[in-house]
Amino acid sequence: MARRGRKLYYRHTIPVDAQRLLNRLEIWRSLRTDSLTIAVRRLPSVIARIEMEIEHARAMAGLPVDALLIQSLKGDHVEHAIEIAQPLNTNAQPDKPLTLGEAYRSYIDDPTRAWTANTREAYETSRRLAIAVIGGAVPVSSISRVNRRPKRTPYRRPKGTPFVEQRYGYDGCTVRAGCGVGRA
Repeated sequence: MARRGRKLYYRHTIPVDAQRLLNRLEIWRSLRTDSLTIAVRRLPSVIARIEMEIEHARAMAGLPVDALLIQSLKGDHVEHAIEIAQPLNTNAQPDKPLTLGEAYRSYIDDPTRAWTANTREAYETSRRLAIAVIGGAVPVSSISRVNRRPKRTPYRRPKGTPFVEQRYGYDGCTVRAGCGVGRA
């Protein structure tokens, strides 16, 4: 609790997994009193409402939630019922590995992300390229860095820079940087 002016406030730090959903790090709520004894009595209901908000945000994002925290206080009927969203990948089988196409699609369609139209278009373009090069049915667990460019391989050197010998080129041989790699 903290005092702002004459009123007492409660400060609640939001859990890390819900910070992105609520777009904030903490929630401040007024206890609507300047009396410490009254504030202590009101504190549990304020905490319960904040926890209910956090669970509601998790439910809307399709994350696992505690259903008891979503229910209204005192068992009152809520004006609008909170529907718990189903997880995104409900039809996935445990023995079937996640493919690159499924992973990309679930990332782009994630409801917790709010992208602009340009960003979404850029992600769709990169998704199409990755699926065209790697393949959409390739399991994500089989994708590795095996076929990447070896470390310290020489790039084309700009004109006017001296030749420099570089160890650990292709297959451990000494290579001269700028020796025409990539030239026609």
